[in-house]
Amino acid sequence: MLEISWRSWTIIFVVSATFFGCQGEGVTECLTCTWTPSSPDMNCYDPSSATSSTARDCYTHPSSNNVCQTTFTLEDGIVAYIRRGCEMADGNQDFSEKCVTSYGLYTDNVETTACYFSCNTSNNCSAVTPQKMIPCDVNCGLNGECDYITGSCVCMDGYSGSTCSTAEPPVTEFLSCHQCDDESGSCAMSNEPKKCQDQSQKYCSVSRTTTFDENGKSIRDVITRSCTTDYVAGDECFISSRGSDDILSGVEYTCISTCDKDGCNTGTPDGYLQGNDPDRPLSCVVCSLNDDSSCAISTTISFCPSSSTHCQSIVTYYKSDKADLRSGVDPDYMLISVERSCTTSPLTTQCTSSSVGSSSLVKVTCQESCQGDGCNSGWPTRPKCSQCQCPNHPTDLCESTDACYFSPPQPESCDFPYHEFCIVQDINHSVLDGTSFVDGYPRSIIRGCSYKGIGNDCSSEGQIESCNKTCSVDGCNQGNGGTFQASFSYSLSVVVSLVSFVCRHY
Repeated sequence: MLEISWRSWTIIFVVSATFFGCQGEGVTECLTCTWTPSSPDMNCYDPSSATSSTARDCYTHPSSNNVCQTTFTLEDGIVAYIRRGCEMADGNQDFSEKCVTSYGLYTDNVETTACYFSCNTSNNCSAVTPQKMIPCDVNCGLNGECDYITGSCVCMDGYSGSTCSTAEPPVTEFLSCHQCDDESGSCAMSNEPKKCQDQSQKYCSVSRTTTFDENGKSIRDVITRSCTTDYVAGDECFISSRGSDDILSGVEYTCISTCDKDGCNTGTPDGYLQGNDPDRPLSCVVCSLNDDSSCAISTTISFCPSSSTHCQSIVTYYKSDKADLRSGVDPDYMLISVERSCTTSPLTTQCTSSSVGSSSLVKVTCQESCQGDGCNSGWPTRPKCSQCQCPNHPTDLCESTDACYFSPPQPESCDFPYHEFCIVQDINHSVLDGTSFVDGYPRSIIRGCSYKGIGNDCSSEGQIESCNKTCSVDGCNQGNGGTFQASFSYSLSVVVSLVSFVCRHY
């Protein structure tokens, strides 16, 4: 048995029956039981030698993707708790065979290790016993952890050896840039790039400063190449004036280009390629809700590494539908995480959801990637909608010139990531043309976001008509007078038919 240090060692082994390495489509029943020293159900401890076991249908997850899951909890190498049951795999979990260690999960100075085993060959396939684990025959120390699947130590970064006691020097990578200055004449001829002195200098820079006199004549031209910590521009120029007491009075014109590859600062910036420079990096919103509470609504962009081709956003939240499922009722909701970043490959645009436990709680993860500076603001896979209403107060009147009707605002992100639709409600307009106000009938218009949508239909009574529109494309509820084209076309066809009838009979 391993030597126990001053820590209290707690090891949790999670044994999962799932898709990993199997061709099955899930299970319909699992062994369901618990074992503790105070309640020793030996059939649960070792189902392979049990005379009987409790099998229960996966009634909480009526899906073909169910898995049987067994959890072993060990303290100081002794089994202290076993749980077997049924869970649903939503496609996002990793049930591969691995061990994960964390410290202080339940008690200070306690090491907790979770080891995962996988199968989904048949019902009740998770009859694995505690003998499946292979303890390490050495103490992995503070710089490693025992992999109970292989029986060997897995070392932390910076350490190696069978007991993880050998410290490895950190690998420090430095960018190499051309470094010279025309003032000393060293940039007149090409030179070899040199390693930057500081690891924080992640960019190469080249600048060209030209000074013009009052008559527009160039009287000084200097090129500088160097390492820098900040990205300035792909190729951008700035104007500044020199003081009248300066010998070189006039206008100073400086063009700067920065890049992030070894030796990339060879060219001469001139400002002409600022918008179309192929080396100009993408700019994305880069933040995490864990580090920045405003990440959910952030539109602040940062330059990406030159290898980035897309911006991406990933949002996860809980929601629970209320009993009243009318279109206007939003669910209860809690935001879990938001990640916005640069990426070198596109994501599949999708939302996935899975049940949490046996209740109606649902966990939703939506993801999306895009190409364009700052395009990953807002909620992924959700449209941006025009949002306004007329009248703004129940006692006001919606005038025929109201901006919400004739010039609605630009589309913006909705308040919540579960808002899947843009909507328009246009109440009490003229049935003849779908746009005019009718005397004596208060007009109201609402543009906004919706969880379940309000349909696409119209109802009329006498001279007035009310219409709903639901759509799911950015700005699709912003149209001026054309939002109810189907209704208007129908009204127009009625008028044309009446005119034709009158002409034929009179």
